[in-house]
Amino acid sequence: MHDDWTNLTPEQRALLRGFWRAPKSVMINALHHDGLETYPGCPTIPCLKARGLWMRGLGIEPGTRMYLGIGRELFVLAKDPSPEALSKAMVRFEKTGGSWKLGPVG
Repeated sequence: MHDDWTNLTPEQRALLRGFWRAPKSVMINALHHDGLETYPGCPTIPCLKARGLWMRGLGIEPGTRMYLGIGRELFVLAKDPSPEALSKAMVRFEKTGGSWKLGPVG
C-alpha cells in the first residue's frame, strides 16, 4: 500500500479516501465454492468479508490477530480481548432520524 499521498493525483486521492470510510453496514452472504457440490439438506454457511483502509486507521494491519466475542445477534472483533480494553470499547446504538449511530455507553 502506498502511504505517501504527496505524489498522488487528485483522482487517486479521491479514490483512496473512499476506502478510508468505514461501512455503515455489512451484508452476511453465504459461503460458496465454485464447482463444489453440496449434499442434500446441507445448510448454507454464513460468510462475512471486511476490507478497507478504514481498518488501517484503527490500527489493524494485515496479519493482525483479532479475537471474536459473540452474543445473541451480536459479535465483536477485538485486537486486545482483555476485560480492561473491552470495557473501554462498549458502545450502544442511538436512533438518529432514519439511521443508527454508535455512541459510548454511559
